[in-house]
Amino acid sequence: MELFKDWAMTIAGIVVFGSACEVILPGGSFRKYTRLAIGLILIVTMLKPFQGVSKGTLSLPEITVESYTQRAQMEESQKEEVGKLYRQNLARKMEASLKEALGQETIKVSCQVEEEDMDTFGTVQQVEVLIKAKTNEDLQHQATEVLHRDFGIHPERIAVRYLKESEE
Repeated sequence: MELFKDWAMTIAGIVVFGSACEVILPGGSFRKYTRLAIGLILIVTMLKPFQGVSKGTLSLPEITVESYTQRAQMEESQKEEVGKLYRQNLARKMEASLKEALGQETIKVSCQVEEEDMDTFGTVQQVEVLIKAKTNEDLQHQATEVLHRDFGIHPERIAVRYLKESEE
């Protein structure tokens, strides 16, 4: 029964990883190749326990403590990578939205998201916006308003900092 549970967990992990890849990767023709690759991996994984049926034996992989440890490490590294890619993609979208709304070219956004609690996973905890602007420009209110409107981020979670340009 433990082998069946591990097999099902592996399949679920592949499905989650594939879904995360689809969210993170840009659309277009690249997406269909991603779906194809994930689908093939899923099919091979689903058929793996039955590979010996044609020979009259059912060979399930041997599960050891080392394989559990490796699997846990792999899941943790995948979780970290998905979190990193999610934060980067979200920051890029915020940067694009701010550049369009404020008309500023030099904007850098970094964000922190919830990664531990699965109920609130991906919730934005803190956003820091770095804007290069002339000393007489006040864009803090506008940037906060754009992020609140477009991404639903509470204004208290947004910090706007300036790289001051000298006035010419």
